[in-house]
Amino acid sequence: MRRLATTTLLVSISLTTALQLSAAAASDLVWEVQNPFRFFKKPAAFNMHEKAFEAVRGNTESPLPANIVWRTERRLNDPDCADKSVPSRCQATARKGFERSRLGWAAQTLDMACYERNSRPFRYPQVCDRQYSWGTAKEDYILPTPTRST
Repeated sequence: MRRLATTTLLVSISLTTALQLSAAAASDLVWEVQNPFRFFKKPAAFNMHEKAFEAVRGNTESPLPANIVWRTERRLNDPDCADKSVPSRCQATARKGFERSRLGWAAQTLDMACYERNSRPFRYPQVCDRQYSWGTAKEDYILPTPTRST
């Protein structure tokens, strides 16, 4: 009887320790969604929006500006030039990325979107090839299933 009680106590201590260790390890995990917006095939398209938002937001401890969406959109669509006061000055002071940037963010991400612009009529595909750090996955654009790396 004493041996059974000792064995039970040791098993309980082992299980408690194992659970505490696994809880500590789980709390050290950092999760990151690689490509959170299904409309984009590549994470770079979403990252462009995220960087523009962070740039106009500024200090993360202060409240969001009321016009944060407008400011983010402006940041995404501003052409790459030194003087943005008027279009003629902007063109005269164009930088390296001017031609690409002057068309705005949508033109820059068109080929990264789950959208068939070459089909007639234009349409969204049912299956879209989305890229991740571990490879490419064919995903149902309308009803996606969870994917995970192996």
